[in-house]
Amino acid sequence: MDKFEKIHELRDIVKADNQNFQAMRELSVLLLDVGLNEEALKYLLDLVNIFKNDDPRLYYNLGITWEKLNNLKMAEKNYLIALSLDENETDFNYNLGLLYINQKKYDKALKYFNKVLEFDKNDANTYFNFGQIYLNLGNFDQAINSFKKAVSLNPLDSIALYNLAYSYFQNGEINMSIETYNNLIEKFPDYSWAYFNLGAIYFLLEDNNNAIEYLNKTVKINPKDIKAYKILIKIYIKQQMYDKAQMAISKALEINNFDGDLYYYLSRCYKDNDVEKYILNLKQALKNYQNLSYDINLIKKELKKVQN
Repeated sequence: MDKFEKIHELRDIVKADNQNFQAMRELSVLLLDVGLNEEALKYLLDLVNIFKNDDPRLYYNLGITWEKLNNLKMAEKNYLIALSLDENETDFNYNLGLLYINQKKYDKALKYFNKVLEFDKNDANTYFNFGQIYLNLGNFDQAINSFKKAVSLNPLDSIALYNLAYSYFQNGEINMSIETYNNLIEKFPDYSWAYFNLGAIYFLLEDNNNAIEYLNKTVKINPKDIKAYKILIKIYIKQQMYDKAQMAISKALEINNFDGDLYYYLSRCYKDNDVEKYILNLKQALKNYQNLSYDINLIKKELKKVQN
């Protein structure tokens, strides 16, 4: 029996006997699980009215429901009621911590995640969330320590590894960042963002050969990564490899043919050998100014100069 069949069965049971609270409780959990949040809310509110303060998990489930319905104030209220009834339940502390992260109330989030660690010192997810908090606060040393702990507890947490590499980069530890991204790639060979960030790092280091290698791997795994194409194009143009630049631009335009930057790059390819196409692509760049990251006034001056 799948979940929806079970839901239909439980609905029938509750309809026939509205005092079957166990069926009602089970139904509310299943409804939450499949995303029928408003119906779940109805049953949970009924159960809370019946059992009042006897069952903290009902308030916890209400908190989850309100959060899914994007009513964060009511979610917080019900998580706090659940904790007032059982302050040592790790699930209650954990979810409230996550709620505060989403609200950027990091001090409060830390309080409840620390409570989780009082009961489980080796909770990898909690250390991951510490890392997220410290990363958002710009405390990169603490972020690194937290993500390292998360990875030591769960070596296959690809997101923790990725964030650890990113934190090293933000902290100016470039070699450690590169090493960690490569560690991530060894474990997860199709993790395109790791290849992209390595390509971007090598681009900043002006190591164009490595940058090209990793960016090409990026677009091989994720052919719609327009950011990777843009860096590749910049390298090709700088090295006057205009044929390769045009090929990359063509692929990027298939992703977004309203990107002003791509037309500006194309104008660079034609600047010294085809005035007509040079002018045409400068105009196209200006036409698609919404996605143009270059100074519009400078491009207008350039266009005016070449037309004269």
